[in-house]
Amino acid sequence: MSMGRTVGSDAVAMVQSFSRGELSAEALVEASLRRASSRASLNAVIELAAPKALATARALDLRRRRGESLPPLAGLPLLVKDNIDWVELPTTGATPALRDFIPSATAPPLTRLIEAGAIVIGKANLHELASGVTCAHQGDWPSPVRNPHAPERIAGGSSGGNAAAIAAGIVTCGLGTDTGGSLRIPAALCGIVGFRPSRFSLGHQRYPQGGVLPISPRHDTVGPMGRSVRDIQMLDAVMTGNRRRVEEVRPAKLRLGVAPWFWSPLDPRLRDALEQALQRFAEVGVTLVEVDLDELDTLNARVSPVINLHEPSFAIPAYLAKHRAPLTLEEIIAGVVDDDVRRAFERTLAGETAPLYQQACEQHAPALSARFDRLFTAHRLDALCLPTTLLPALPITSVAKARIPIAGRLHSCFDAYIRNTTPLSSAGLPSISLPAGTTRDGLPVGLELAGSRGDDDRLLAIAAALEALLDPSPLANLEHAG
Repeated sequence: MSMGRTVGSDAVAMVQSFSRGELSAEALVEASLRRASSRASLNAVIELAAPKALATARALDLRRRRGESLPPLAGLPLLVKDNIDWVELPTTGATPALRDFIPSATAPPLTRLIEAGAIVIGKANLHELASGVTCAHQGDWPSPVRNPHAPERIAGGSSGGNAAAIAAGIVTCGLGTDTGGSLRIPAALCGIVGFRPSRFSLGHQRYPQGGVLPISPRHDTVGPMGRSVRDIQMLDAVMTGNRRRVEEVRPAKLRLGVAPWFWSPLDPRLRDALEQALQRFAEVGVTLVEVDLDELDTLNARVSPVINLHEPSFAIPAYLAKHRAPLTLEEIIAGVVDDDVRRAFERTLAGETAPLYQQACEQHAPALSARFDRLFTAHRLDALCLPTTLLPALPITSVAKARIPIAGRLHSCFDAYIRNTTPLSSAGLPSISLPAGTTRDGLPVGLELAGSRGDDDRLLAIAAALEALLDPSPLANLEHAG
């Protein structure tokens, strides 16, 4: 296996091709639409917006022919997770009750991408109500998202449609969301890059707020997905309005924390690729520091499940009222198809975690964040380094019944996949999943880096430096029209 990651046709390369006049925006959009059609069996897309996308592309081509100044993402096809509002298509949340719901406004982060010249080609499939990790839908609509590397296996979730589409070459990038792992888990299972930005508290996040069918206002965030870290940096710069020069990082100066809690238990199929990644880091001078986070189970249990079960009880009704949707939360839940999702929302309606909510927000969440703050300071860490998931993509047919042993106990598929990602979300840390090669049977492996709260730019620079040391997952070649 050769060393190093070679970035192929990523979003940055696509934008550059358009700006140099090598490809028209119309040709780029047509290529994405063709690939969406030819890979329709992956079920990555819920609905395409072909007429709107082609019209937007032709308008950009006309502006270029006239010699007009063009925005930084001009010509870039983009797929948007279908819990993010865009006034041109319904926001279905992949649930029957919302199948025809048209939002009254476009999400602010998406507005910035569109204003920068990105062309939305459609809405991506997701786990129902963004409340799961498989996208293995049980009903007639939508169909299960299939992993491009192994179509009988899951793509992960909840942003699984975006991840599958990017890995399959339908688009080079997309906009997803993450509450407890929904960007990073599918990125790892499909062999792409997924970035969750910092969250400090309610009302403070890296990108403009609003425009997302919510789970938890404290934990939800949109985030970019792409084929390379530089894709993420390009989209991030537009959504933040931060165009400053990207920092260059020397790996030999880095100190990465390695906590055994994140690395054990680990599916043996992942271990070779991940240990090889650590070895490569060490060979170029990265200092790997073993750190103790053995109490993370207890700390996170007081935060994530409490907040994420309670907040939909008020967040979803407020969202529906804002858009004047003639629906109630109860009506949405009554139509939910996924058994696990329905049971979780029934617990929300029952107010199961309501008595613990205030303490979770005011005491336990700050304590969890402070624990990571102390860890970074005490060990002078630049980032934490961990497996994104404990296991590779499971077969679609097995996830409902799967029970995975962790620390001597059997856990559901959901608990197993979010085990490493959710504590980072609960603590508000920025984190990014990078492709780190494949298992021996060709399934992608994800390596996650997490930085200090607010240190997003630094984390992205570190990820860009370390990406070059990792073996990429094989990605489909893009079809380009001349």
